[in-house]
Amino acid sequence: RRRAAAAAGGAALVVAVAGVSAVPGRDGRQAQAVQAAPQVYGAVLVKDAVFGWLPSGYTTLRVAQGDDGYTLTAGRPGQKAGGLTLQLTEGAEPPVPNLPGKRPGHTTPTAPVNGRPASWVIKPGADGSEQVPAEFRWRYADRRWAELMIAERGVATEATVRRIAENVRFGAGRAAAFPVRIGGAPSGMRIARAWVGWDGRTPGKGTDVELSLAPRHGTFDGDGLSLSFSPEALPAPSWAGQGGQPGEGGQAGKGAPNAKVGGRLADERPLTDPATGNQGGTLTVFGWHGFDVRIEARGQAARTLAASGGARGLFERITYLGDDQAKWTTAPLG
Repeated sequence: RRRAAAAAGGAALVVAVAGVSAVPGRDGRQAQAVQAAPQVYGAVLVKDAVFGWLPSGYTTLRVAQGDDGYTLTAGRPGQKAGGLTLQLTEGAEPPVPNLPGKRPGHTTPTAPVNGRPASWVIKPGADGSEQVPAEFRWRYADRRWAELMIAERGVATEATVRRIAENVRFGAGRAAAFPVRIGGAPSGMRIARAWVGWDGRTPGKGTDVELSLAPRHGTFDGDGLSLSFSPEALPAPSWAGQGGQPGEGGQAGKGAPNAKVGGRLADERPLTDPATGNQGGTLTVFGWHGFDVRIEARGQAARTLAASGGARGLFERITYLGDDQAKWTTAPLG
């Protein structure tokens, strides 16, 4: 469900950038944001919104962009679930999710947010709040929607939710920084998903990153390339679980080491996408500067990457920029 995906920090609209264009700010005025520029990878994740106020003990834990919008997640330091999520979408008003028992949901109009129409999707204490404590929606500009989902009951009060919403700053235009630089990524693709997250405890520590590229006019699933950097064990590849043994496409937890790359244990597997039949592979390298690193290449991306050493060659072109966030880059692909 959309609600579950957003609460898990799923990502939203990302493009390669070479300049800026105007999008509405909190009050509807124009602010700086991204402009598409094919075959150029600049700042891959521009903050379309930031929290101006959060409940006591809360901090921003993840910022994400992807094909389905922009997502900002906040919670308590080290929190893996719960907290709150802001999701931005563009176009017609999003559909209202079903209530428990597959009952149709509905919105309840409420006082405007900064002069813009607003409504409760799930009002605190009302029907549906046993599943999601609160969900609030407002139109922050023409055909642009913000949805605030609260997963922690302790902060799911009408006053708190409204205060968070009223203080969101839109069109900030500031690019997120990444702790890695990746050389030699295939050109001529678009960024389908990008996120960077933090555990909220120690600056520069506990960071997780994902960057996914897709053909300019295609999807990631058939012909994409993704790079994931996780401070924790990565789960099995999404295509696993089709039988076989570790190293042969079978389910093996986070992956059973069957190779070494740069002296580090690694898990290297061929990939056949069950939906498209496209060939590719995954490479997971364990314990690289505190990360498990996974490179997954499919179809067109795998064929393009093969000319420069495949996933192994790409891994060798990754540079870790350290824990000092001042040394991180907003342009990790290049």
